[in-house]
Amino acid sequence: LQMEAAAQLSSVLAFKCGITDSRQFFGFFGLEEVKFRRQIVPGNDIYFIAKVIEARRVVTLETQAVVDGALAMSGKVLGSKL
Repeated sequence: LQMEAAAQLSSVLAFKCGITDSRQFFGFFGLEEVKFRRQIVPGNDIYFIAKVIEARRVVTLETQAVVDGALAMSGKVLGSKL
């Protein structure tokens, strides 16, 4: 579920940065270097961070999830305009 949330954030970021527009579909096709560093339990507040690393044919975004000020998950989301 953490990577799903990171992928959704990546889609919004791709739109906000002008990589896609409202008529284009941003499809996901891969995850790289994913690491789960600590357990997340119900009731935790999760903050997601995403940054565009590369925006060519394949868009690469670095994502992180932070809980209680500590890194809980990190990984790269790969996607493309379809």
